[in-house]
Amino acid sequence: MKNFFERQDQARTKTRWLVILFILAVFLTGLAVHALVSLFVSAAHTSDAEMELNGLLYWTTFSDPTLLFWDFLIVSIVIGGGSLFKTSQLSSTGGDGVAKMLGGKPVNRTTTNPQERQLLNIVEEMAIASGIRVPNVYILRDEPHINAFAAGFTPATSVVAVTQGALDYLNRDELQGVIGHEFSHILHGDTNINLRLIGALFGLSMLVILGVIIIRNAFYISWSSSSNRDGNKSALAIMLCCLFFGLGLIIIGSIGMLFSNIIQAAISRQREFLADASAVQFTRNPNGIAGALKKIGSPGIGSAIKASRSVEASHMFFGNIFTPGFFSALFNTHPPLEERIKRLDPEFNGKFPQNLQKAGPEAMSAFSQFTPTTGSYSTSAGVSPTGTVSQNVVGVSGMVPGSSKMAGSGIASALADNIGQINGEKLKIAASLLESIPQELSDYITDSIRARSVIYAILLDADPKIRTLQLNILRQESIEVQQELPVLLNSIQSLSPMTRVPVAELAFPLLKTLSDREYRLFRKLVIGLVNADNKIDIFEYTLQAMIIQDLDVYFKISGPPKVRFHKFSDVAEPFCQVLSYLAWSGNDDQDAVYKAFQAGCRSFTKQQIIARESCSTGTFSKALFQLAQASPTLKQQLLTAFYSCIADDGVITERENELIRAITAIFGCPMPVWSEWAK
Repeated sequence: MKNFFERQDQARTKTRWLVILFILAVFLTGLAVHALVSLFVSAAHTSDAEMELNGLLYWTTFSDPTLLFWDFLIVSIVIGGGSLFKTSQLSSTGGDGVAKMLGGKPVNRTTTNPQERQLLNIVEEMAIASGIRVPNVYILRDEPHINAFAAGFTPATSVVAVTQGALDYLNRDELQGVIGHEFSHILHGDTNINLRLIGALFGLSMLVILGVIIIRNAFYISWSSSSNRDGNKSALAIMLCCLFFGLGLIIIGSIGMLFSNIIQAAISRQREFLADASAVQFTRNPNGIAGALKKIGSPGIGSAIKASRSVEASHMFFGNIFTPGFFSALFNTHPPLEERIKRLDPEFNGKFPQNLQKAGPEAMSAFSQFTPTTGSYSTSAGVSPTGTVSQNVVGVSGMVPGSSKMAGSGIASALADNIGQINGEKLKIAASLLESIPQELSDYITDSIRARSVIYAILLDADPKIRTLQLNILRQESIEVQQELPVLLNSIQSLSPMTRVPVAELAFPLLKTLSDREYRLFRKLVIGLVNADNKIDIFEYTLQAMIIQDLDVYFKISGPPKVRFHKFSDVAEPFCQVLSYLAWSGNDDQDAVYKAFQAGCRSFTKQQIIARESCSTGTFSKALFQLAQASPTLKQQLLTAFYSCIADDGVITERENELIRAITAIFGCPMPVWSEWAK
């Protein structure tokens, strides 16, 4: 199973191939349109006496470079413009726009519906276990069959949607398997490629749309022409030319879409196998996702989608949205159902459940009661009410929390590989973290006003003088928000730092409902609260990085970091700055600091440590944003080096863990909000 960074590199490679295939499709389409235009131009210049020379005239016209240039230019503008328009439209709305396009309705945290509460609980657990922000959740209420999808250009803009049929027929473990499948697409960058595919296919469909427009207006064109010419012969000829030219565009566009759909289906089928395998890895429960697939095969159930615009998003769904037909095997964006099930359950005999009934209340318990050997979990272990990781949870590569020593050199690579990975133990701890949040506080987070209040309350300092300064800053907020703060303070301050981050995560989807003006004020105030004491606490810095960076992407204030650096020599200076900051943060003994620094440099050329007085939070932050522009493979090497530095003495302190969390937040790498190896 490839790790997060390899998947990110693979996604970038697929995106490049998608661009290449799109350019090839535009070229071949332009060639076909040029051939069609050449036919009409040569026919218009051919008299009855020149019929025997028609072929020569055609090739002469076809070879005309001026005509060739204009034909390709127009085709490129039509297809490229359509694709850019659609992609821009999707970019402005993100996954939310796709969900609404398909009839999705958002699930509110105030819901008392048991099915919806269970769905929200599963999504929140999966998000906290994986380290990505909690996505918005939608239900396709008019879809009675079992299906789901995830959509978004980035994890910050992604959503998860399920059909009403999935809620009606799946028990908790099956629904968790389906959600795990969709989270795999988010973590591995598939959702980005899926939206770009929609844009590319829409562009290629523009010729079909243009052909339909020409045919519909053929009679109007002929009428206009007859009013300006003598006789109806010319008008009829113009009408016939428009009809045949429009039909030609439809045929050419349809052939292009045909091959695009075949390529789309082939790519999607392979990704579905990978997402199925990832869902099993996430939940350690192959019976969950296999059970969901078996129920899809039950007579009268299926995974069909009725929404009129579902075809353009067919590759995004958990199950095949088409009903069986003559061309279904060719255009199916998903592997055969039986093959997917057999990969998960080799003993599957091909028989699907009969007379499937809707899941009852017993299938919607708060948490499943399976053991870790089957991949499920209970809430009896993991995190205490104070937010402390329990001693019996085994961490990465066999590390046991509470152990005073661990092999620094052996664990660094495993910790880097652990980024973006989910397993049964992480889900167990995520569930326990959510359970450790007081119910009244969890129920409190119901709208954007209270979501902002929660973030502000988390950032308020315990020092009365600093808090007074912070409260003065918050006077810029609305009266409603200011009135909520006193209600929250006691509840928030009683939480451990470890539990405060999941509370902020629960508020994240509601923060995305802010208006642009409200968000800019919220952003300004958060930064003001963090800087109120003229120094930045690492926890505050991490929380700011986690929340503000992703929301900046969502509100289009900034985009995801673009890859600029591929070699270590390109980032040697900022790497040295960050590594020096980590080394000085973990030890007071100078020899230990130098030793930790050299442990981090072991995989690279030898570097010189920067003096302590030159290692400020400001220089650390600036260097981090430079490193964030490294390629995924280079990021993995950098993170491994950082882990080698902090694990060199055999102990990872809470401060070091917070620093790594800040680094991964800036890097855009999903890391859980807890750490089973922190001391």
